[in-house]
Amino acid sequence: MTVGELLQEAVDSGEHSLVLLIDFLLFKKAVTYDDDASKIDYYLQDRFRNKMNEYLSEHLEKNPWLWPEQEERHVFSVKTQEKRYFIAAQTKTQALGFFQREIGGEVLSIETYHQCEEVWELDEKEQPKKTTWSELLQRVEKAPCFLGHCDY
Repeated sequence: MTVGELLQEAVDSGEHSLVLLIDFLLFKKAVTYDDDASKIDYYLQDRFRNKMNEYLSEHLEKNPWLWPEQEERHVFSVKTQEKRYFIAAQTKTQALGFFQREIGGEVLSIETYHQCEEVWELDEKEQPKKTTWSELLQRVEKAPCFLGHCDY
């Protein structure tokens, strides 16, 4: 795989950090589009991490288009007879459409949660831990999506 092909894959999959790194290396002429993609690995070494992060921050300041702004997201609670589903979406309409496509059924109500509200989630060991909706939304790569559900 070439650097150019890796760049295209990174753009297609939304890997903004990799896009930024490759763009910076191309700009500095450290790599070319036709180089083997393995050449990028050299610049990912731990010993370069701090300085590379400085360079990438400066490069991003000059080229903000390389990092798209996060779309605004909200947490919607969709209540049905059996469960309450939590959906990350931009709008109530988007959340309802996503719910109907993925689950379907009668919606009794839908409400928006404040992002600072606390919520319980299960960790890797199935132990409950407190977090906020805002923290959960930071992990969402693409909206709309399910954040979880609870039974009554």
